This record gives sequence, structure tokens and C-alpha cells, in this order.
Amino acid sequence: MTNAGINTAPETKQVSVTTTAAPISDADEIVPLLSVLADPNNTDVVYIGSVGGQSFPLWAANSVLMLAVRPKDIWARANSGTQMLDVIYLRRAI
Repeated sequence: MTNAGINTAPETKQVSVTTTAAPISDADEIVPLLSVLADPNNTDVVYIGSVGGQSFPLWAANSVLMLAVRPKDIWARANSGTQMLDVIYLRRAI
């Protein structure tokens, strides 16, 4: 069976992260695959996690892949200043 006519291309967005924790997306559905990449030009670490705490560090050019997650439940905060994350998510299984 093929996926004719179904867009399976990943969606991308760039997220600005400050020292105040916030969700990385407002997407409320569970996505099969989510990739979060710290921009290579970041000058400090970005921490990701949940609303209850962000403790997983992402240094510049580092990434993490997550399976079957709800993007609005992933929160991020910058250690200092404003840093950038590139969020790539696949909304439909390939």
C-alpha cells in the first residue's frame, strides 16, 4: 500500500528560547517523530524537558530525537540570553 496523495514531509520551525521556560510548540497532537536541534550559532546551553523541569542539556549543534510525543508538552529554557532551536516533526507515519 502506498501513501499516494498524503504529505509525509517533515515540518520545521525555528523557536526562540529565553531564560523563561516555555513550550517549543503549540501542536497538541501526538507526532510519531520529533527532532530538536540546538542552533550551531547558539552561545549557551538550552535545557529541554517538561513543564515540571527542564534538565536535558542541548549544546550548540546537538540534537535529540523523540518518538510519539506531544510537542506542546516539551518545554525549553535557555541558560542565558536568547538561543534558537530548530524543531523538526513528522506528523504522519511514512
